[in-house]
Amino acid sequence: MSWYQVERMLLKRDDNAAAALGADQLARSIGPEAIVRYLAAIRSRGKIGMAHGARAYIGAAFAFGMKSEHDYTRRDLSSRWGIVTNPAAAIPTDLEALRVGDRFLTPREFRLFWAWLVSNNMRSGSVSAIQLIMVTGQRVQEILSLTETQYDRLERLLIWKNQEWLATFIAFASHRDGDPRRTHRQ
Repeated sequence: MSWYQVERMLLKRDDNAAAALGADQLARSIGPEAIVRYLAAIRSRGKIGMAHGARAYIGAAFAFGMKSEHDYTRRDLSSRWGIVTNPAAAIPTDLEALRVGDRFLTPREFRLFWAWLVSNNMRSGSVSAIQLIMVTGQRVQEILSLTETQYDRLERLLIWKNQEWLATFIAFASHRDGDPRRTHRQ
């Protein structure tokens, strides 16, 4: 979520959390029951995911308030909210909001997306990373933490996290390197 979406949910929407929980109340006086009423109203409108997100944002706001107030490295702060507990932490996660969707592309979708990436590779520097994720099935963080020293350009191999060689046909590497030995068709 972006800061803009969080700000809208907590402060700017017509049915924002601050107004619903009592913008004129002290944060320490807001209890779980007020948050539950607000979330139940959202959920009753059929917005299960929105209620789940609102619970997370409210919990994060209270956690930030607690951490900043109790930060021993910044005792000179004049802002004190008196927050002792996070009321959103007492509210369980709505398991219905954690619906899992299709995590995989069909073979046709995979080919179409790959072709789109190839034709739009000049728009973004992240195209190579996305293609590498698609080819290897590795997690985003693992791919983004790779360094140039882990890639053997001549052999087109990666040294993976456990120091084993990963023999991956990296079609875009030969294209990017200007290697005349290209063996794939686009």
